[in-house]
Amino acid sequence: MNSRDDVVRLARKIDAALSRDQVSFRELFTNAFMRKRTTYPNFLAMCDAAGARTPDELLTIRESVWEKLVIDGTSFSSWEEMQQEAFAEWLKRQVGER
Repeated sequence: MNSRDDVVRLARKIDAALSRDQVSFRELFTNAFMRKRTTYPNFLAMCDAAGARTPDELLTIRESVWEKLVIDGTSFSSWEEMQQEAFAEWLKRQVGER
C-alpha cells in the first residue's frame, strides 16, 4: 500500500466482506485449500471419510470423530484452527490480497 487512499480502499473491501451474514463451506473450504492443507481433494471427500453424505448427516458426527479426522488428515491441530485459516484465506480473496 502506497497511500492513504490504498488503506481506505482496503478497509472498505474488508468491511464489505465482513458485513456478510454467512459464508458457505464451499466458499471457505475451496478445492485448492483442501488439496493444499489436507489429504482430501475437496470438502465433500472429507465429509465422506467421516461417514457423512448429506449436510444433515454431517451435523450428527460426534465432535471427537471430526476432530480426529482433522488432526489425522490435515495440517491443522484442530477443527477450530482449520476454520480460522480457511476464513483468513477467504478474506484475502475477498479483498484481493493474495
